[in-house]
Amino acid sequence: MIKIKVLGCRGLYPENDEATSGYLISDGCFSLVCDMGSGVFAKLKKQIEPEKVSAIFISHLHFDHIADLGVYNYYLESLARSGRFLGKIKLIIKSCESSVYQSIAALPYFEIINFEEQTTLKISDLAFKFYKMNHPSEDYAVTVCKEKITIGYLGDSNVNENIDEVFKNCNAVICHAPLLMNDWNEKKPHLAAKIALERAKKWGNVCILSHFLPQSDILALRKECDEVGANYYFAEQGGEYIIG
Repeated sequence: MIKIKVLGCRGLYPENDEATSGYLISDGCFSLVCDMGSGVFAKLKKQIEPEKVSAIFISHLHFDHIADLGVYNYYLESLARSGRFLGKIKLIIKSCESSVYQSIAALPYFEIINFEEQTTLKISDLAFKFYKMNHPSEDYAVTVCKEKITIGYLGDSNVNENIDEVFKNCNAVICHAPLLMNDWNEKKPHLAAKIALERAKKWGNVCILSHFLPQSDILALRKECDEVGANYYFAEQGGEYIIG
């Protein structure tokens, strides 16, 4: 059994008492945070002592996905000064030459773990696999497998050849698909919710839709999604989903 806790589900910027992208995936032994957007650290702190997180995965370098990494590092530094934290938190991130990446890689209380597309990374008893997505910033999805349960984090993407690869291998997929079909085209940075759910229906898995934008019409999105007939949830701030 794996639990997905929504730490933040907003795109661009958080609404009051909410956060942008962040998800805590845990099984009681291992805890993975996918993305660390604005407001996510405070939400994480209510769920687990942050120094006990096993690993963090960063999908890409847009600020609504990485904004709280710096304050997380400050927190770890404050613990280290008093002798209450002696290690580093694993930070799984794609290396690149951008100054944003270089700033993150220099944070002293994270152990940087780089990955390559379509490679498998083993941490503890979990297997991670990475897929390049279609987004203005270089962006990667990840699948996380433990025994017979696989969770996918698609993150931000428009249509591309790897989306089906993620969906077909997972029991559940967290997908940033905040657009109605009338608002979507192939040049947009995100999927339409209906397109994501068509993949979920095709492969018979659960889809957790997230990353809702300030202009997202939630009622219209629900109506369009219900027409697909897929097994889905709309992510909610603080929402919890049990898989397996």
